[in-house]
Amino acid sequence: MDVAATGPAPDLVAAEPAAPPTAPLPGRLSWWRLLAFSSPAVPLTVLLLPIAFFLPPYYTGQLGVSLTDWALIILVARVWDAVSDPMLGILSDRLSSRWGRRRHLMVVSTPVVVLGSLLLFMPQLFVHRVAAVYLFAAMLTLHLSSTLLSLNNTAWGGELSSDYRERNRIMGWRGVLTAVAPAFALLIPAAIEWVHPGAAASERIAALGWTGAILTPITVLLAVTAVGEPPSPPIARGDHGGPSLWASLKLLVTNPLLLRVLAAQVLYAVPLSLMGALFVFYVTFVLKRADVSASLLLIPFGATLLSVPAWMWAARSWQKHHLIAVSYLVMGLALASLVFLGPGDLLVFGIATFITGASAGSAFLFNSIMADVVDSDLVVTGQQRTGAFFAVQETVTKLTPTLAVTAIFPLLQLLGFDPTGRHNTPASVAAIKYCFAFAPTLPILLAAALMWKFPLGAKQQAELRARIDAG
Repeated sequence: MDVAATGPAPDLVAAEPAAPPTAPLPGRLSWWRLLAFSSPAVPLTVLLLPIAFFLPPYYTGQLGVSLTDWALIILVARVWDAVSDPMLGILSDRLSSRWGRRRHLMVVSTPVVVLGSLLLFMPQLFVHRVAAVYLFAAMLTLHLSSTLLSLNNTAWGGELSSDYRERNRIMGWRGVLTAVAPAFALLIPAAIEWVHPGAAASERIAALGWTGAILTPITVLLAVTAVGEPPSPPIARGDHGGPSLWASLKLLVTNPLLLRVLAAQVLYAVPLSLMGALFVFYVTFVLKRADVSASLLLIPFGATLLSVPAWMWAARSWQKHHLIAVSYLVMGLALASLVFLGPGDLLVFGIATFITGASAGSAFLFNSIMADVVDSDLVVTGQQRTGAFFAVQETVTKLTPTLAVTAIFPLLQLLGFDPTGRHNTPASVAAIKYCFAFAPTLPILLAAALMWKFPLGAKQQAELRARIDAG
């Protein structure tokens, strides 16, 4: 049974008979509705990915922002995320409308995302000279609005179904588009270079900004009109008898299942961030093939994209926490093998990074597991706090890579590594090899061990839903 669009949401809520507070939408969403639901992930990636790749050299090299100011702004933005994201999640669970809890917040955040993209990607439209204060304001505008949009899109997906395996399918489709989006974002400046050789950096940056600004309202419109929402729980309709904001936050950070999932995600985020930071250094100084470093980056991205459907298929029959554990074990072994490589070993390196990327394709299952964890919290507290749970998860996945990279670079400097290559010794090159192979391996193997014994599987989740539906 396909879930149709709800049309004018206020009429639907008025016409429907009373439903349990947490009742999901009935039936099974068709592929095109899941595609529409997931589509906002594409423009958000187009806007957020360049902050790591393209904006630093643009702002520091051409617009006069110092490296210190850029680093400080990024650090403050991440710290702000750590504080604001859980608050936004808790508030989004309470700020209900007759449309539900998610769609109206996605719509409200959309024009602010557009404004933030224009401010950050086209500063020449607003100021003649970019100061650090302007950059911080632009960054904060885009970060807050994109978080509100992304958070409610993900939380909405966690509420669409109560079925253990259907949640894998919903989050899997979002994982597919999340995997496609980076390639799309990277192709935009490349296409400009092909069509218009010698294009200024400002033109490439502006193209990314315009793409995100145009696609965001289009994809949000597709999502909110193609897919409906479950009825809002009473707490979201204005029942203020629930715990305060701070009490809600305390309940979150003491939930043992949530803490276990977050610990596994921290241990997973560390390897990915370290691989991203050290990839070019490894290819350049260990494999001695700097000429193909950019091309080799396409291997793990492509493997992730290709593997998501396979993980979705496997999740039909296997427990998702077991799949995550197996994928992380395989990733750890593939990463450890890199310690044996040397100059010219491109084939083995390509195979190992393909396996690593394919293993990373299972990451969407964490969102599905988080929806199950929300069920366990609902049984205990009587409140469906999907937004709060996904907000804490988003905070961890944002903050961990920044902290991991901040730690690894001083370590490499201490070990004598010179990124320019002028003063490296065999020992300092070995430091890159060992850091690239082993620094990610240990955390990912710990994550595998943590998820293998995760106590919330299909049977336990079905029991939780039975208790919830029984009232």
